Amino acid sequence: LYFAEKQLYDFRLICTLGFDDKIVEEVNRRPDVRAVQGAYSFDILCQSAGDGSANVVKAYSITKDINELELLSGRLPKNPNECVVDSRLFSEKYIGKKLKLAKSNAKEDLENFAYQEYKIVGIVNSPLYIQFERGNSSIGNGKVSGFMYLLPEGFDSEAYTELYVKLTEDFELYSEEYDAYIEA
Repeated sequence: LYFAEKQLYDFRLICTLGFDDKIVEEVNRRPDVRAVQGAYSFDILCQSAGDGSANVVKAYSITKDINELELLSGRLPKNPNECVVDSRLFSEKYIGKKLKLAKSNAKEDLENFAYQEYKIVGIVNSPLYIQFERGNSSIGNGKVSGFMYLLPEGFDSEAYTELYVKLTEDFELYSEEYDAYIEA
């Protein structure tokens, strides 16, 4: 029920060369596709407010009609230099504070972002993260500590890193009907 309510994607397509709006339009023309959204996601080291250490944070662009966020406090970003953050890593006391990209990031990682710091305006849960673990990374200590979501304009990338696709049918996740539908 939670995944259906939050419109969790049916397919996540990833390409090292990226995707452009033309590909998004092509996928959207398929008769079995309800919604498709080009998105950005990058791992980045963010400066800790406390001891100055850097944590790996997975940064995502906010999507429409797919992977809807659950706002727990604050608000969603209205400006490209604002973000919402993971409820497991941040509490309400961080709303209004800045999340800074660490200077120790590689130059090519920093170039994916339009700003070097983002104002935290809300605390969220994401349907992409229903468990405690946040994943692995090739940067920092190799472990993702949490996530943040930005407006697409908060990134500085020429191509989407992934496509999220939501199909027209809403079968119960992990059911035989869903598995057969996805395979077809």
